[in-house]
Formats: sequence, C-alpha cells, structure tokens
Amino acid sequence: MHPLDTPNTRSHTSHVSNRREKFREYMSLLDAAADPRLAIERGFYVQMPGRGTAEQIAGRLELRPASTHLVVGGVGAGKTTQLLVANDRLTELGDTLAIYIDVSKHQDLRKLQPGVLLTLAGLDLSRLLDEESDLRPKIENRFLLWANGYEEDPFAYDEAPGPWVGGVVTSPSHDLEFDVARMKSSLGELREALATQCPNLVFIIDSLDRLSTLAPLSKLLEQDIAAISALGIGLVLVGPIQAIHGLQRLTAERFDYVYHQAFLDVQQDPHGRDFLFQVLRQRAPESLISAELCMQLVRYSGGALRDLISLARQAVEEAYLDGADTVNSGHVLTAADALGRSLMIGLRPAELNVLQLVREQGSFVMTSEDDLALLATRRILEYRSPGVRYTVHPTIEPLLKQLTGGK
Repeated sequence: MHPLDTPNTRSHTSHVSNRREKFREYMSLLDAAADPRLAIERGFYVQMPGRGTAEQIAGRLELRPASTHLVVGGVGAGKTTQLLVANDRLTELGDTLAIYIDVSKHQDLRKLQPGVLLTLAGLDLSRLLDEESDLRPKIENRFLLWANGYEEDPFAYDEAPGPWVGGVVTSPSHDLEFDVARMKSSLGELREALATQCPNLVFIIDSLDRLSTLAPLSKLLEQDIAAISALGIGLVLVGPIQAIHGLQRLTAERFDYVYHQAFLDVQQDPHGRDFLFQVLRQRAPESLISAELCMQLVRYSGGALRDLISLARQAVEEAYLDGADTVNSGHVLTAADALGRSLMIGLRPAELNVLQLVREQGSFVMTSEDDLALLATRRILEYRSPGVRYTVHPTIEPLLKQLTGGK
C-alpha cells in the first residue's frame, strides 16, 4: 500500500473533495454576473414588494400593445430580471409575441448607430417565419447583409435619384435615414407576415443603460425607435439613468411610460429588507449563512441586488479559503471592505468631496456629469420610497470616514 493511501488519508481526501464540490455549488448559485434568466429558471426569482416594474410594464402593454416604455436605474438594481419577468408574462397572453434582445451580446455599444435595433429585431423576427416560407430566406438574408455589411448595395433602385436641394424649413419630426427607412420597410413585411401568428408584437431591449452619454440613445430615438413605433410595435427599453435627470429628461419624455427601478431602502423599508433577505436565502442555506449574517449582507448591499449577491459570494469564498464550513462575521466584513475599496478606485478629490457631503448631510444636488456618474455607478444610492433620499454606498462609508480621521 502506498504510504499516502491509508484509510485516514482516503477519508480526509473524500472530505476535502466533498467540501470543494459543495462550495463550488454555492459559488455558482451566487454568481452575480450570471444570466438572470438562469436564476428565474432555477426558481430563485422572488416577487418584489408592492407593484413591481415587471407587473406595471406587462399590465400596460396588455392594454396598449403598441406603447413605448423606458426603464432606468442604477447598475445592479434588478432591471434585467424585471424585463425577463415582463417578457414571460406577455408571452403567456397568447395574442402577444414578446422578443427580448440584449443588445450588448451582439453589438459593441461604443459603436452604436441608427439601424442597429431594427437589424437585431429583424433577425430575431425573421427566424420565426416558417422554414418553408419563401419570404424567410429573402428577409433574413437582407437583415444579415445590414448586420454584417456588403460590398455592393443589393437593394439599389433601377434609377438613381436626382440631386437634392434642401429647403429653408425643417420639419420638427426627423426623417428616417435611407437605410433605416429600408429596414423599417422590411420589418413591416415581417410584421405583416406574422400578423396572424402574433397580432401584437413587443420588443424588449436591454443593456442600453451602459451608455456613458445620451447622444447614441437620442439618435436611436429619432431613427430606430421611431420606426418601430410607427409600425405599431410595442417597445420596452432600458436606458441610462441620465435620461430622467436635468435637461436629459427630454429623452424620457419621448416614451409613453417611464419607470425608475430604484434601489430598495434597506434602512427605512422593512419590506425591502425582507425581499432582499429572501433573495439571498433562495441561494444560500441557513447552514452556510445564518439569518443574522444574511441581514448584515443586506445592509451592506445598500439595496442593490447585484451587490447583495456579490457580497455573499465573496464572503463564501473567504470562508472556503479560511477552511471554515460556514460564513462568519469576519468573512462578511472582508467582503464588504473589498467591495468598498473597489468602488473607491479612480475617485478624484472633487468627487470625494461630494461623497463626504452626502455621507455627512444626506444632501445631493446634481450639477454635472460627474455627479450623475456617482449615481450611475452606485457610489451614491438613490431611494424613492416613500420620498427621494440619497446615501453613499454602505461599503464605502467607513472608508470615507477614515479619510477624515474617523469623523
């Protein structure tokens, strides 16, 4: 027998292997970067307190299938999950086809331009046509050419248009660009071909909240979104939080409905605390994280769903590295400190001054793009229930205090 192959050694090896596999499973359940669809399919979705964004969107689209909806909120507030739930509810209606499109999976958001949304929508919709349909290869290939480019224009007219002389009066409504107009026409053909199969059509567009400025979104509003709306197709779009603040709110006014998916106020809203506790409990059993530590993680999250899951995952990782079978308060504090330090990276003196003012006085008046960036990146958290309230993220509060000598 090999000297390492003793009964005690085998028992120890088995224990180590079982512990490793168990913690791997915990880590997969607490993957904040995972597709929210997986969490819904695995039964981890918890109904938000009150009337959630998903219920409001789906209910209004049931009554007005061609209406337009804008959803904004900070990173990690749970917007994607709400879109997916709304998508499922609309699909259950029977007379409505809801198509969820994550733009970031197909398009470099730094190179967003008019026609992108129409092309992605057309590609998804064309694949719903019967494979035996003569229209399917024609339309699908057309959108593929728009998506991937082509050497020669396969849609050129027989007669070239004559020179155009512009007038002095400009219509307040924006004309569609040439390619966008053709995309709209092709999407209209698809809409008509699928009218019997799905009388009502809704596109749910995700990930545009990652845009650093509103300029690309404004262009899409004038082109793609205007074209989709003109075809009588419903639209739900996630946009950057700048769309509801200052002069930028003019963008939001182009939609029929606007929703602010705010963070849950874990300090003042017991229903919000309980909701986040249940979200975490669905993924982490009592044998791993006690109820007391779950609530501590909820408080450190500041009401941000993604931060809650990330903090719990980091704490579990710390427990594994520590050789422990359960999470303790030290592991939670280490996880909170790590998140706080990551949020502090790159902050300039002026931004630190703003954060200190919010920490000390709870006041926050947005006067610049830098202020909006603090909001969009969760350094400052905005709560809207029952009234508007601002705080710094709980994980950076002790670090800001250190910078002032503990004051």
